[in-house]
Order: sequence, then C-alpha cells, then structure tokens
Amino acid sequence: MSSFLRALSKIGLVELDESDLQKARAREAKRANNAPDAPDEDEIERILRESRTALDAAEGASQEAAAPTPKPTPKPSTAPPPAPVRANNTVSDADIDAVIGGRNLETIYTEANIPAAPYPVEKLLKVLEGLQAMPPQSRKMAILAMDAADDNWSMADVILDAQRKSRALRQEQSRLSSVLNAAEKQAADDLAAAEEYQQQATATIREQITQLEAMLEQELKEISERKAAIQQRVENARQATQREGARLDQEIERISLVPITFGDSGEG
Repeated sequence: MSSFLRALSKIGLVELDESDLQKARAREAKRANNAPDAPDEDEIERILRESRTALDAAEGASQEAAAPTPKPTPKPSTAPPPAPVRANNTVSDADIDAVIGGRNLETIYTEANIPAAPYPVEKLLKVLEGLQAMPPQSRKMAILAMDAADDNWSMADVILDAQRKSRALRQEQSRLSSVLNAAEKQAADDLAAAEEYQQQATATIREQITQLEAMLEQELKEISERKAAIQQRVENARQATQREGARLDQEIERISLVPITFGDSGEG
C-alpha cells in the first residue's frame, strides 16, 4: 500500500505527510510478511500509467462522439424535362412548298388522264389573243371560219378539251384545300403538344429548383452547426488550457517553496 500511495503521490493524485508515509510503510511491512508476491512499486506505476492512458483514450472518444457527424447530402432530382410531343406526319415548310407550290399544268392534266386534243384549248386562246383588237362578234365569226376551213379539228374538240382541263383544275383545287386542312389540323396538334410540353417542363424544372433550394438550406444549416461545433471545441480547449495552466502555476508556486526555503540548487 505504501508503494501504491507513493505512486499516487508521484502523479499528483494524493498528498502524503510524514505520518501517512510512516503508517503506510508499517502496513506494507506487515503485508510483506503475509503476501510475498504483492506487486512492487514499478508494477503499480505501470498499472497507473495504463489506467491513465485508458482514461485519456476514453475521454478522446467521448469528445469525438459529441462532435456532429456530417450527414449524407441528398441528391436533387436530375430527371430532365419531358421530351416535346410531336404530331404525327409532320410537314415542313419545304414539304408544303412542294405540295402546294405551283405545279406544272401539264403534270396536273397528265395525272387526270386527259387525252391529247386535236386542237388544244390553249392554242385557240392564243388565236383569240391575236384577234383581241377585233370586236367580240367578229372574233367569234373568224374562229368559226377557221373551224369550217380545217377538217382536222372542230370547236366541239376544243370545248371538250376545255371542259376536261377545267374539271382537272377544280380537282387540283380540292386537293389543295385538303392539304391546307391537314396543315391547319397538324398546326393545331403541334401547338397543343408544345403547350403541354411547356407546362410539363415548367413543372419539372420548378420542382428541381425547389429541391435544390431545400438542399441548399439543409447544407447551410449543417455547415453552420459544424462551424459552431468547431468553435466550441476551440473554446473548450482554450478553457481547459487555462484551467490546466492555472493548476500548473499553482503547483509551480507550491513546489517552488522548497528551493526558496532550503536554497537554490543552481539549476534554473
């Protein structure tokens, strides 16, 4: 027990006066006769060192456990906006020009299967243009005279050719109306699809913005907490240093009484 008390006294955990030391020595001598295998002073000091090391490690682990642990940062939704919906059979401006743009009249007549006329109506129209200076009745009489003088054609052939071509041109007009109606319907479908896409994209992007703002707020909160914990650790270390410095100053003052009282050994 004397060795144990002396070991405690060496590390500053207890203070012993002379009477305590004498009593401790007496008890140690008595036990030495009954327990020859009692631990010696070196063994006691080793146990104390190990105990203090374990206590220090436990204290450090406690401080680490008290420190805030960073939480995993949630990931915002990275889903892209929905793809725009396209109407079927999309017709470009170039396609419209090709479908509606001025087609060759001969192509229209050929597609309508109009046979070649002995005297095409276009040829007669040119003749009438040449006779434009004449009165209408005189022009009519001149054309009828041409018809009577040429057995290769008749006005009936010209009239039939004109009727067939007029019918083909009216069919072409009907086709153009159908193309226009299809273009208008397609435009309406495309506008509706664009409006739907705009609404979906706006909702998706706004949702992502909301998630990012919430994530930013959480990040700033956690950073603020970590900064506060860091500052608190520094303050705790500062206060502990001050306390330990005060304790050491007190001990220095206390043990300095010996050299002051009994003389300086010459070492600073």
